[in-house]
Amino acid sequence: MLALIGVGAMIAGAASIARAETPPLALEPMTDGEAVGMGCMLVAVGVGAATIAAGGVALIAAGAGVGATGTAVAVPVVVATMAGGCTVGAVATPAFLWLTRQGHTIGNGVVGLLPTPEK
Repeated sequence: MLALIGVGAMIAGAASIARAETPPLALEPMTDGEAVGMGCMLVAVGVGAATIAAGGVALIAAGAGVGATGTAVAVPVVVATMAGGCTVGAVATPAFLWLTRQGHTIGNGVVGLLPTPEK
């Protein structure tokens, strides 16, 4: 048993040394199309999960069991909300990325408009 623990520790140590010698990944920036696709996917997943969670809570609160009828109604609702979420994510992503790139400039402009305290 101790021999197995020792061998496992040696393998883990060798793996950590190998990881330490590996240079970090240099990721390329996403293209506009990739960013829009990522925004679509992320918002669709979030909206779908929220719809499923809210629908499950509503079914439990109503005391209804999830039968064939409940599933037949739930699937189109989840798909429709995910499609809507994808559209919102795809439209909002370019604006969000622009704001993240221009945020410092916009922030400085707003601060310049604020009244300064009198001395």
